Amino acid sequence: MPIVTSRVSLASYALRKLGSGILRINVTDDQVQDCIDDGLQFMAEYHFDGVQRMPMKYTITDLDFTNQYITIPNNVISIIRVLPVNDLIGGTQGGDILNDATFQIALNDLVEFGSIDIQSYVLTRNHLKLLQLMLSPEQEFRFNRTVHKLNIDTDWSANLPSGKTIVFECYVVVDPEVNTDLYNDMILKKYVTALIKKQWGVNLSKFKEVKLPGGVVLNGDEILEKGTEEVEKIEKEIQSMRELPVEMLIG
Repeated sequence: MPIVTSRVSLASYALRKLGSGILRINVTDDQVQDCIDDGLQFMAEYHFDGVQRMPMKYTITDLDFTNQYITIPNNVISIIRVLPVNDLIGGTQGGDILNDATFQIALNDLVEFGSIDIQSYVLTRNHLKLLQLMLSPEQEFRFNRTVHKLNIDTDWSANLPSGKTIVFECYVVVDPEVNTDLYNDMILKKYVTALIKKQWGVNLSKFKEVKLPGGVVLNGDEILEKGTEEVEKIEKEIQSMRELPVEMLIG
């Protein structure tokens, strides 16, 4: 089984699947590259292996403070949440662990495991979480990937001065040039092959019963129809079986 590790090998793989070497695949190199780009974009939009959930740390600059928004890199496709920009109740943001409420509970009450009152401990932790929700709620923000701007709804002068570091959770597109295993994803290989087949059919659709050397006859409309069917089938499979679940919103 050939291992695909680059754009070049993915293009060669897809063309071989369509009969290259025996048949002439009537697509240009640019069209093949467009199909690969479309395949990678669809993976990033709908396939859980096309993106990676990760925290991102960012330090506010003078330009951010002046603009009142943060410019987000192109590889970030969605932002899940922004951690509260003010100090946390029961957390260490803006302070040290010795002043952390959870740490103090563990230090004072959990010295000996056998003497732990689990019920009291759980109730206390729930109470701390409620205080945190009331005094330091989830940070409200607005983000649109097409304009690459993260607007944080807060008092920037008080909470987001230049030099302050914030953390937000986001989904980042997997870079196939760094993580080359993405090129070898079976669904991506099938999808790119189907896209090239569809493009091949589009190119030949204006001709009927094209005769090739050796007596082979190509029908552009039939290739287009089959390519379109394969593309739609794979897209439905990705969206129904491999798409990330919708984030739960509570509250």
